[in-house]
Amino acid sequence: MSRRKITGTANFARNLEGLRTFHTEHPGGFERAVARLQDELLPLLRQQANVGRPYERGEPGRPLIENVRARLGGGVLRELVVDDYVVLYLVSAKRVALMSIRHGRELDFDFAD
Repeated sequence: MSRRKITGTANFARNLEGLRTFHTEHPGGFERAVARLQDELLPLLRQQANVGRPYERGEPGRPLIENVRARLGGGVLRELVVDDYVVLYLVSAKRVALMSIRHGRELDFDFAD
């Protein structure tokens, strides 16, 4: 089983900041979410990156998603539900690129230009 490098996109970082705002009414929610990502999700994705289901909504895809996929060298888009969060990530042979994260109560993934 190969260990993949985990990277995060600028969009993923923006989404994390959005979650911080989302959690202003739930004290400690953001910190718990980040701890769960670091302690459980990242090690899981390094070992078993294909654990999430294929992301098929909008495939062959939205132009922004496809542009990011091309810049990162291709791969398979997958999504994984962790507690109340849905993580969209791109799996290639050597890397897992975290593309987006959202709370389950949000409508869909948000991609900025």
